[in-house]
Amino acid sequence: MWDYDDACIKCSLCVSVCPVAEKDPKFPGPKVLGPDWWRKREELGSALQPHPFVDDCTFCQLCEDACPVGVPVAHLIAEHKKHQMKPRVRRWRDFVLSHPQWIARAPQLTRLPRRWGKPWGLSMRTKWPKMHRPSKVARFRKSQPSSLPRVGLFADCFSQTFDGSVLDAASKLLHLWGFEAVILPDAASCCGAAAYAAGNPELGAKIAGDTKSHFEMAHTHDISMLVTLNATCDSTLREEWPRYWHLSLPYQVIPFTEFALSYAPSSFWQILQAGDGLDLPYFIHTTCRSRVSRGSGTMEELGRRARWTAKPVALACCGAAGSYAFKQEHEELARKMGKINLPPGRLAVDSGTCALHLEDMTGLAARHPAYWLYESYQLAIGQHDRKVDANHAIK
Repeated sequence: MWDYDDACIKCSLCVSVCPVAEKDPKFPGPKVLGPDWWRKREELGSALQPHPFVDDCTFCQLCEDACPVGVPVAHLIAEHKKHQMKPRVRRWRDFVLSHPQWIARAPQLTRLPRRWGKPWGLSMRTKWPKMHRPSKVARFRKSQPSSLPRVGLFADCFSQTFDGSVLDAASKLLHLWGFEAVILPDAASCCGAAAYAAGNPELGAKIAGDTKSHFEMAHTHDISMLVTLNATCDSTLREEWPRYWHLSLPYQVIPFTEFALSYAPSSFWQILQAGDGLDLPYFIHTTCRSRVSRGSGTMEELGRRARWTAKPVALACCGAAGSYAFKQEHEELARKMGKINLPPGRLAVDSGTCALHLEDMTGLAARHPAYWLYESYQLAIGQHDRKVDANHAIK
């Protein structure tokens, strides 16, 4: 069923990079919960009981990235999670949180008094998002005829409802760079990552299949690329979709940061570099899923071109991990993982839920790089216009 599922050489490199094991000495680590448990299950079958700490895995996949022989450690742990016996209330809670698109379609739920979530096992401390939908221009630009080359802009369920300013900024930047942004899909949809991380890959596959149907109904045959704004969605669309769910899209999937470095014209960067910049530094957090699937350094390079004072943050996994931090039993561990003291500045984070969590942990404004990039551009243009007006006044 799994490639290299029995190839573990017990080197424990996966344990050394595990962010949960670093913060919780009781956590047995990915080797025990993944390949070790899988081997025992093949021997004992249903007689083998699930480990009591298996649900503490965040599904960051840093263990898989560290494995020298390619064992799908995190995915084996997700299969392990399927065998947990949870109270009925928490099973219902996890089922709902595995459908973040439902919450995106009914954002009023996030305004309910926090105490109402306690009986359902929801965190009393984790910051909930506030509704912030994108502008109508961004949401319906795809219906306007244009001669510009078209690229898809994946509006994940979080961006569609709670991070509209980021979706707006990305759409406007794409237009500045000579592209028409086609917002996809029409309705708030999920890539399936939340369900997989919660230990329900079959549900994740169903949700992903529904989202693929939304893409197909859009009839966007003239699109060559799909630009993503969430590192987890980007990784899921490129990794889990084809490898585990046998799903694919007819165009290349690329993160916004990589698209910016490859396709933003040199004139755009020259405008930013001619400006005085912003006084506060930018702290860069490349999320765990992004580092696993794309590597590090992309956001730092983007900051360098934009003439930011960019400083990477020393965090493995911030603890947000989709719905992980919203669960009562994980809230303290999630806070330990994301707690970091930073001086005044701005946080650039390539995931909306991670940005939400880190903003709460640090007190700094945390946004996707697209938001900060557009803000830098507006500042530089404003400075340029003021200099032009001043020169005219002197003449």
